Amino acid sequence: MTARRVAVTGVGMVSPLGATAQASFEALLSGRSGLRLHAPADAPKPLALPAGVCADFDAAAIFGRAKAGTLDRYSQLGISAGLEAWRDAGLAPGADQARESWGVAWGTGMGGALTMERGYREVYTAGRERLAPLTVVQAMNNACASHLAIQFGLGGSCATYSVACASAAMAIGEAFRRVRSGAAATTIPSLV
Repeated sequence: MTARRVAVTGVGMVSPLGATAQASFEALLSGRSGLRLHAPADAPKPLALPAGVCADFDAAAIFGRAKAGTLDRYSQLGISAGLEAWRDAGLAPGADQARESWGVAWGTGMGGALTMERGYREVYTAGRERLAPLTVVQAMNNACASHLAIQFGLGGSCATYSVACASAAMAIGEAFRRVRSGAAATTIPSLV
C-alpha cells in the first residue's frame, strides 16, 4: 500500500494570548506575554502567582450556561479549539460528509484537574459523602476527545495520549500515522 499525503487543513487554538488562533498569533507577533499575576477566586489564601490563564475565554458564550456547567474547563477550551479548527477547515458542523473513519487524536498531560480538585475539596474538606454525579466523566483524560467525536459525529478511532510533556507530539504523530496509512480518512489532532 502506498503512503498517503497528509496535510493540516484547519487550525484552532485557545491560549493565554487569545481565545482564537488568529488572536493568539497576533499577540505573539506583537511580543505580548500571556503570563499575568493570577489569584484563583477559590484559592485557600489570596496569593497571586504568575500564570498563563485564558482570560478572554467565555465558555457560557460558546456553549450556553447549562452546557458549559457540564464540562470541565479543560474540555471547554479543547472543544472550542476543535470547533474553530473544524470551521477553519471549511467543514460545516452538521455537514453530511462520510465520517465513519474520521477520528480524534488527543494529547494531554492531565484531564479535568479543576473537577478533580473540586471533588477532593467537597469530600475531604466540606465533608460530602459522595462526589457530584458528573465528576468522573468531567475529570477523565479522554473527556475532551470524546466530546469532540460526539459533537462532530465521528465514527473512527477516538484516542487520548497522555505521556507528560510529549502528549501533544504523540497525538500529532499518531494522527499523521493513521491518516498516512489509510487507517483513518481524516483525523482531528487536538492538543492541550
